[in-house]
Amino acid sequence: MELPGIDPQASVSPREAARMLGTRLDAVYGLIWAGRLQAEKRDGRWFVSQSAVEARLSSKAQRKVQRAAPRACRTDGGEMESGGLR
Repeated sequence: MELPGIDPQASVSPREAARMLGTRLDAVYGLIWAGRLQAEKRDGRWFVSQSAVEARLSSKAQRKVQRAAPRACRTDGGEMESGGLR
């Protein structure tokens, strides 16, 4: 009988998820328990959705790009200028 949920073939272990995300194993379990990383426990083993790990990697990369992009700031003349704070 097949149970609904995460397909074991399309999942990774928490250890592998930690390696992929570049974080510690306990951080991955924290994400799982907080409901921020899709996973399920079957027969005493955790299965982490590989697509959820990839989505988290993608959003992490997107946040990194947004932080690195120069921000526009107002100069004393009210015009917008690209660059950092003065």
